Amino acid sequence: MKKRRMLFVLLVGTLLFALVGNAPYGHCQTTKEGDAGAKTCDVGVVHPEIPRISIAELKKLIDAKAEVIILDAQLKNIYDKGHIKGALSFPWKSDVSDADVEKFDKDKLMVIYCDCGPGAADSSDLSAQLIELGFTNVKILQNPSIRGWKQAGYPME
Repeated sequence: MKKRRMLFVLLVGTLLFALVGNAPYGHCQTTKEGDAGAKTCDVGVVHPEIPRISIAELKKLIDAKAEVIILDAQLKNIYDKGHIKGALSFPWKSDVSDADVEKFDKDKLMVIYCDCGPGAADSSDLSAQLIELGFTNVKILQNPSIRGWKQAGYPME
């Protein structure tokens, strides 16, 4: 009986995971064409080579009034519900162009965040695209990203 119950729980858990996908934080998006509908939360699309910045480090930079561009890679409707104070809405998309980023200084520190969880896949992919477009100082806000920022009680808008 115990084996059946454990099997049932395992089966239900597997089905729930399959239904939800591996987007535990709810908004990760479909990747570029050719990825067969993969989610950006899939482990294969993160960029571990891109430097991370801790929540505490970002807070210190903001407090010191350092020149930093903070981009929120979440969907606009999520951004509108609350974002890091001073962050700009820049929803992830599969093909960022020069025209999308012409207003930004390519040498200024740019911190990107999302709420995709440990891999921070949306912000990771967006960061990689920015680097390809010639941005020289791009960092990703470390997990738990916006959730950690909120939990720390740091300023939100």
